[in-house]
Amino acid sequence: MKNVKPIFARAIILIAIATVSLSISCDSVDLSPVDCDECYTLEPEFGQIELRLTINDENPEVTIKLYEDVFYEANLIYTKIVKRSSTLLEIDTNREYVVKAEYVKNGRSYQVVNRARLKTKLNRESCSEPCYYIVKRSVDLRIKD
Repeated sequence: MKNVKPIFARAIILIAIATVSLSISCDSVDLSPVDCDECYTLEPEFGQIELRLTINDENPEVTIKLYEDVFYEANLIYTKIVKRSSTLLEIDTNREYVVKAEYVKNGRSYQVVNRARLKTKLNRESCSEPCYYIVKRSVDLRIKD
């Protein structure tokens, strides 16, 4: 009976820690260091996002398509054939996009679709003056094995 109280107390502490951890949003905590050379005094209207692709023997080139807001052909705003596993694409900041990469795997067509958004944040602590910086600068469009 004496062992019940310490176990119960530990369980309550663990539940409290888990509750506090879950209540903190990932967006409210930014642990990435800010590079002051890549900081802007005015909020940037556009920036570059990296698209990570699978380039291999079966896919020496990949067609990428950029859609504004949602994934409908009517919202298609950009198409490009890419021959590298990483490419940069310039898009507006703080705007939702959908990016699609078209692949062939074992003779079948596949599409990898992912959301893209260059989010800006205001930094008041790390640099000599308050400045804006861009987060979430890459999108994974690689085909899974």
